[in-house]
Amino acid sequence: MKRWNQKGFSAVELMVVVTIFGITAVALAPGFSRSWKRSALDSNATKMETAMKLCRQKAIMNRRPYRLVMDPSDHSFYSMRRDSGGVWVMDPPETTFIKDQINFKSRGDNHDLFFETRGTVAASDSPAEVRFFNDRGETLAINLVRTGRIRVVRTAAPSS
Repeated sequence: MKRWNQKGFSAVELMVVVTIFGITAVALAPGFSRSWKRSALDSNATKMETAMKLCRQKAIMNRRPYRLVMDPSDHSFYSMRRDSGGVWVMDPPETTFIKDQINFKSRGDNHDLFFETRGTVAASDSPAEVRFFNDRGETLAINLVRTGRIRVVRTAAPSS
């Protein structure tokens, strides 16, 4: 009787392993989707929070008024400083875009936040709130008070 040296796996064994991987992937996919959407929300809100902090710091350091201009219709924002001639100049000269199907809106019709030379927010702009939201109902709010303090508040998605 001949003995076969068995090397490798049989086709049935490979099919069982592939099926197990497939079932596991299907079971985990919704969790990855939720995690990705939450991560995108956090990432975009962090960009805005960082821009607010940078405007405040530059206003103090350069002793010039700064403002953060938000354009919800274009999903973008950028910062500006007032130069010695009173003209507003982009600083830095770039626009940041909100990505990954995230929307944002500011409280009221005002989409500019003015930072005074001592780092405080203009009285007409405070308290300010910018809300980021995704299609799952999750919301992140960035609150900015007159003193320049910035706070991020998360609202969870409604349970389904």
